[in-house]
This record gives sequence, structure tokens and C-alpha cells, in this order.
Amino acid sequence: MNCPALIKLRPSADGTKLVVTEMSEEHNHEVNKKSFEHLPTQRRVEGETKEDVKRMLEMKANKKLIQQHILHSTGKSMTLKDIHNMVERKDGNLTELIEDMKSQPGGKVELYVDEEKNFKGLFYQDEEMRWIFDAFPEILLIDATYKLNNLRLPLYVMLAVDGNGESEIVGLMLLADEQADTIRKMIRLFKKHNAAWEKINCVMADKDMTERKVIKEEIQQAGLLICLFHTMRSFKREITTEKMGISVDERLQVLEIIQSMAYAPTEEVYQDLYAQLMDTRFSAVKVYFIENWHSIRDEWVEGNKKKFSNFLNSTNNHLESINQKLKSVITKHSCLLDFHRDLQHCIASLRQERDHRAAMIFQKRPVDLNEFESNERLFYEQCTPYAFSQVRKQLSLVPKVGKFTEQPCGVHTVTTSTVDVVKEVKLPPKMKVRGRPKGADMTAIGLPKRRKLNSKRPTLFINKSPTDKAEFILGMVTSQKVISKALSDDYLIEACDIFQLEKIPKKIVDEIVNVYRVKKYFSTDGWNTMSHLLEKIANEVGWHCKTCLRELNEKQEQIGCDVCLEWFHLTCTGKSVPPKTKSWICRSCCRDYENT
Repeated sequence: MNCPALIKLRPSADGTKLVVTEMSEEHNHEVNKKSFEHLPTQRRVEGETKEDVKRMLEMKANKKLIQQHILHSTGKSMTLKDIHNMVERKDGNLTELIEDMKSQPGGKVELYVDEEKNFKGLFYQDEEMRWIFDAFPEILLIDATYKLNNLRLPLYVMLAVDGNGESEIVGLMLLADEQADTIRKMIRLFKKHNAAWEKINCVMADKDMTERKVIKEEIQQAGLLICLFHTMRSFKREITTEKMGISVDERLQVLEIIQSMAYAPTEEVYQDLYAQLMDTRFSAVKVYFIENWHSIRDEWVEGNKKKFSNFLNSTNNHLESINQKLKSVITKHSCLLDFHRDLQHCIASLRQERDHRAAMIFQKRPVDLNEFESNERLFYEQCTPYAFSQVRKQLSLVPKVGKFTEQPCGVHTVTTSTVDVVKEVKLPPKMKVRGRPKGADMTAIGLPKRRKLNSKRPTLFINKSPTDKAEFILGMVTSQKVISKALSDDYLIEACDIFQLEKIPKKIVDEIVNVYRVKKYFSTDGWNTMSHLLEKIANEVGWHCKTCLRELNEKQEQIGCDVCLEWFHLTCTGKSVPPKTKSWICRSCCRDYENT
């Protein structure tokens, strides 16, 4: 800035003091407290404060919150860049990574390089991972997650599922590439350190052909399954209007058939749907399906998967959940050493939570064991609560299972059964349904999601069918006899059929009603009369509470029922604060629904 302000000093003759020889207080810039606070020397922190900041950064605290903490505690006006620059830079080479891995209890590290000493892959497993796999080797889930380190090495996570339905990491692999030789070497290293690999009954992975081919060759005794979600996503990605030369409606038709095939409970149902697909005229779709999917249907059709001991796991949701947790802890594109340390922190946290849930199994008991039948109680004493909950479901179906008897005359009698799946169930049983957010509008394959109706509550007006909405609206203006004729006999409602003005409720002009949707049920004179009445009702002052009949006003909180569309004072509903749910149903509607 070339500011002319200066102070020149020299030591005194006796060397004990400093003597001012020249001083200028003239500045060529504004001098104030704010400018002074933002000078580099004033923004710098030292000592204990600096160490506190470093600790917070190691814990990945929000830099903006750290900035405000420093401002309030020390008065220093540090910038976000100042805080960022305090992070210690680490390159973390391969040697440091391997040493850090070996320092873990029972840590086994195997390095794979090519002939030119280029890094190809690294296999890691600690003592607890080996112990877990030795105890639960039946099903192995494999998937990769990306962008977790600055070398862009994909991390392959190998997962087992224990008897309590818990996900357990049993092996980790870092690969330089995803070629067949590299994956094969990593699988062999896994087999080398885990003698229980011969007990693997089922491996679940995505539809990567290279990976699947290697797994089939290296773990030949295991059934190889495709995750249901990955199956649907593959169909959505490959069967498009551009690739297959079909229209949007034709694509939806094909995807609906294929989705039904994926969920087919038996081979017979699958064959019926396959014949239905072959009867279509979409030759490109049929060629693609036959070449890529039909011959491996045992790997992706839900009913055929039961041939393998997959413990009713249809998806890699266990693994997807683990991958999301890893990404929430590991900083993207971090150096290898930081990557591994964050990875160990995440694994330790997962194990701690798992151990807590396991401890709760022994510390919590049912309040009343008498609620169990004698045979149920035997299973309860031998199974984990997770396994017992699934066994109990099957026990409840026992009365429905068919019985086979042979009469003296040689005639065989089979009591018909409504349960066909009991004999196919293998423990540990099915996980609770997980997956995409409930608000998603499309399924994984790309079809509109079919929402399940809640049978325990009445249908909201907005969710009613067009006919039900019309019946609801007409019920406000005419008799049930006239409504039945209008809806079923093409009868047009006349002016004489319409109620008097005082009998028509104010809610008919609610914007959600849209009374014009029933115009087609009125004759010309009838609709003219109806329009005149609607205009009068709209001009009436105020709405009234359905309970106390007093007028609603802005001074008191109010709430509307999404079934009957009536309005209430909040206090008249017995509530002090509005409900947090998107919809609300009044007691009268709930009571009427329960009595139907």
C-alpha cells in the first residue's frame, strides 16, 4: 500500500532503552478497528486455541461453526481460508497405509503387484472379520464403492449376515482396476485366509459380467444371485425407447411384464409371463432379454432364488446401507492413510452399535412369557429375537399347511394348502423391508409406484376415485336416490332435485372440491340453478366450526379434516398444537369408518 506511516527506533547509548528517531502518523488509507482486526497478525491463533481448532478439524466439525466459536471465545476474526489452511497436509503413501493396517488387532494385509511392480490390489482383513466369517459363512454380499480416496481406487466391501440379521464386514479390497485377473487374485487371497469359504452357499452381487464370471469360477459351490434392485435398474437403463425402437407406452408395457417376472413366485408363473413377453411384437426387446436374462433366471427371479440359501435376502440393501455409512465418515478423495483411519473409525462405530444391540438381547425379556404357546416358547429359548420373530410367523401358518394321508384302499388324500412357502424358508430369515424413500414416485425399474392404501383409516378426499369424489360432492346438494340414478342410469339432475340453499354446506365451495367436476351430471337448468346457489354460498361471510358451530376467525387456530372437509377450532378437537402430519382426520370420520 506504500503507506507513509512509520516509526524508527535505535538503541540508547547505554543499550537499555529504545529511542524513537523518526515517526509519521500520516496514513494513506482509512484507519479503524475493523481493518485492524483483519490484519494477518491479528487473525492468527496460537497455543491452546490452535490445538483446539485442529482437534475440531480432525473430527470434521463444520468450519463455519468453528469460525464463530473462535470469534466469540477469542475475538479473532479468522476467515474460512485461515481455518482450512490449519489442516495438516498428508500424502499417506502405501507403506504407511500397510503399516497402519497391520497395527490393527490380527490385521492381515496382502499386496498384489504386476511384473513391473505396479500396484494392482490390496486385501485387508482383521481378526474379528475372520471370526465373523468363520461363524456365518453361508451368504456373502459383494459390492464396490467409489471416490473415497485420492487415487480413485474402488473399495470392494465383502459382507456377511449373522443370525440376528446384522450386517458384518468380513473383508475389504482396494483395486487399481476391475479386470478379471485382479478380481480373481483378490478372491483367492480371501480364500487363502478364510478356510470357511467352502461353506459359502450363496453370493449376491450386481450384474457386472467380469466380476460374476470370476466368482462363478472361484466359488463354484455357491449360487450366484443378482440384487433385485440392481436387476430393476439394469432393465430401466437398457430397455429405452432409443435402444429398443419402441414408444413410451410400449416401453412401460414391457417393463411391467418384466417386473412381474422378477417377482414371480414360481417357475410356472415365470414361464407364463415369459410367453406373454414373447407374444409381443417388440423383437429388439425379445432378443436382448433372451441373450442376457432368460438363461440366468435362477439368479434374478425371486421364486427361483429360493433354491439357494439366501436367507430370504433379495437385495444388497445390507451392503448399500454400509456403503452410505462409510461415505458419511470418510472424506472424499482423502489420502490413503486418512482414508484407512476414517474407515477404521466407521467400522469401530458399526461394531459398537452391533454389540450394544446384541447385549440388549440378553438384558431384555418379554414382560409376559405366558403369551407364547408351548412350542413357541421352545423356539424363543433357542433363537435370537430376530430369528424367533420370523419363526413365530411361520408357526402361525401351520394350521393352513396341507396334510397328506393314505387311506386303506390306497387312495391318497391331500388337504389343500394356502401356504406354499413354508418348506422353502431357511434361517436366518428375512430382513425388514428397506430401500428407497417412501416418497419416491417410481419403482427401481421405472414404473409408477403403486401406493398401498392404509386399511386402518378412511380414504382422504384427494385420494378418492373420480366416481367416489362425484358421489361425495353430489351428496351435498341432492338425495341419495337421485345420486344413484345419476351415477348409474345416465339421469340428469334437474333444478327440482337440488336442496334448498340452507341445506347445502359451505364446504362445497372449498377449492379442493372443484364442484365443476360434477357438471356433467346436471341438466342445463339444473346446472344454472346450481351455479346461482354456488355464487350465493361463496358470498356468505365466514366458515363455522363443525363442533361448536361458532364462526371461525384468525384469532383462533383452526384445522380441516381431509376426509369430510369440515373445519374445526383446534381447541374443539382436543389438541393444543397442530399435528405434524400432512393430513388430519377428525374423530367423527374415524368413528364412522370403524363402524362400517
